[in-house]
Amino acid sequence: MQQSKGSVFLKVSGILMIIGGVYTILFSGILGIIGYSAGTVIASSGELTAGQAVGALTLIAAIVSLIGGILELITGIVGVKNNNKPEKATTCLVWGVIVLVINAAVLIMALAGGISGVVTIIATILGSLVLPVLYIIGAVKNKQSV
Repeated sequence: MQQSKGSVFLKVSGILMIIGGVYTILFSGILGIIGYSAGTVIASSGELTAGQAVGALTLIAAIVSLIGGILELITGIVGVKNNNKPEKATTCLVWGVIVLVINAAVLIMALAGGISGVVTIIATILGSLVLPVLYIIGAVKNKQSV
């Protein structure tokens, strides 16, 4: 069986998305929620403070990040599983677009929340946007080979 044009794109980006999804689930999502919960217990005073409002936004960002990590993990698995199946290209394309949109939202929240440092920002952009774009390119190339 001959490989389709986008097979390598889908397989490699899918593997990297699996790794990134697991990392995001463990560190950004779960630890963010645990950190928020611990901070809330420590700081609970009965009235809403500016710190608690920021904490609530942090919790929302952690939940969105957790959802994004789960979707990224699923997308990576779908890409690896279907990298040699051009008839599944549309499915891969849809998953890639979903992850790209979620990652863009998380990136905007991170930038608005004050992540700083050029290296951190560049790494976040590369991890959030470039990988899903490569995955989408692989899906489009697979779709063209049908």
